Amino acid sequence: MPVRDSATHFWLPFTQFVFVPMALQRVPPDGDPSDGAPFLQPFSFVIVALGAALLLGACGSGEGGGEEGDAPVPAVEVVQARYGALPLREQLSGTVEAQGQVQVYPERAGRLVSVSAENGDFVREGEALARISGQSSRAQLSQAQASLESAQARAQEAKATLEEIRAQFKRTQKLAEQDMVSEQKLESQRAQMQSAEASYQQAKAQVQQARGTVDERAEAVGQTVVRAPISGRVGQRNAEVGMQADGQTPLFTIGDLSKVQVEVPVTQEMLGRIAEGQPARITASGLRDSTIGAEVSRISPFIESGTYSAEAEIDVNNENGPLRPGMFVNVDVSYGETRKATLVPVSALHEHPETGRRGVYVAPSLGSELQPRPVESSAEGSGSASGSAAGGGASSDGASGGSSGGGGASLVGPVPVQFRPVEVVAEGGQIAGVRGIEPDTWVVVVGQHLLESGGGGRGRRGGSEGGQQQGPPEARARPILWSRVVDLQQLQQQDLLRQFMDKQQRRARSAAGGAVDTSGGASWRADTTGASS
Repeated sequence: MPVRDSATHFWLPFTQFVFVPMALQRVPPDGDPSDGAPFLQPFSFVIVALGAALLLGACGSGEGGGEEGDAPVPAVEVVQARYGALPLREQLSGTVEAQGQVQVYPERAGRLVSVSAENGDFVREGEALARISGQSSRAQLSQAQASLESAQARAQEAKATLEEIRAQFKRTQKLAEQDMVSEQKLESQRAQMQSAEASYQQAKAQVQQARGTVDERAEAVGQTVVRAPISGRVGQRNAEVGMQADGQTPLFTIGDLSKVQVEVPVTQEMLGRIAEGQPARITASGLRDSTIGAEVSRISPFIESGTYSAEAEIDVNNENGPLRPGMFVNVDVSYGETRKATLVPVSALHEHPETGRRGVYVAPSLGSELQPRPVESSAEGSGSASGSAAGGGASSDGASGGSSGGGGASLVGPVPVQFRPVEVVAEGGQIAGVRGIEPDTWVVVVGQHLLESGGGGRGRRGGSEGGQQQGPPEARARPILWSRVVDLQQLQQQDLLRQFMDKQQRRARSAAGGAVDTSGGASWRADTTGASS
């Protein structure tokens, strides 16, 4: 925020509270306190004059106030532009899903009498997880088994009868060939044999029917045991002894965590850059600052009408189990790199309010006033930026003493700043490649709006003349590390994406409930206020 002298903060409310009410007393010339035109008492003139003098003196004597008529000098944060190739990558966010993740439902309704699986247990396919009361099923099975035995006995009896009649028929047939029995008797025994064969076939069919009933009853008894359909880890247990369950009650979730997939939404603008087979880096807060390498496995050919995005899937080998289903992760997908150019953080790009041109604010004199800071540091706050600001008499006391943190130095200046239009040749990974400025130029990344025409706290050199400010704007600058700027930009993008995903979920819930979500898009504005002095 703009730096203000402490005297200003002290005297301003005092003058408003004391001097003005005393000066504007309504007293007519005759001294009668009745209603009349406002008049200023002679003593009030003295108070007003004294208060104005104190207020003007306080406003003009603060640090950075400069010459008479100058506004407070704003404070900004700057980084030094680099030179190099810009890695092209898209930063996405998604969720982890277990491959082969399934929900386990009971095959029949009933009361749970035992639960043997707990969350986190590894189970193999076919292993018992829970049991449902099956007394009636077992009773029906016993009854079916008894019916089967009875049918088998009848079949054996029918078979014996058939064999006996066949033997008699064969003897009668031989006697008939010798004309020792009549043809009529032979035909009578033939009919008896055919009837016995039919009875035997019927008995065998009854045996098959009874066996089918037994199998059905045995399957019903088997369904009282809830078994794991696949091998994997048990999660989201929803089974308790005594609860009633049916085919619509999910009791467990089982997934193979050795292989997971990350699902990320890809907008239609990204589809022209992201393709299957491109390398991806996965990070998450729960990964202990480690990065998992993978590649884009599949991209859906269909774009969802509600989100205008397609779903991309990334298969990940998860043998050691760092990723958990449902985890929110960040995914960087690389799709190449640009030619070498001057590189600046994306937050340095600014659209000039008067010309509408895109550019950056630069501090050209900082190159001679500060030793360039390393763009990366092994530890936060290591290293220093030394030197004196021309004409300001201020010196930076090292990164460790800066209030901005993250390797920032102390404020230096005031120094002149200029707006320079640039051509953006590429953007990726929170970094932009530009033409129009040289490498090692110090560019403003926080506080650009304080330097705009008409903005609050705009410092100018040379005071004012005829109501027009002269010279380029000035600012006090604090050099900071690239890593800090990029980290802040990534946090801001993650916040935006979370808001977008929350909005889509609200829309989906509203659509499912028959309501219409009329809320506006997720709004967010980067905090570009100047660094505190």
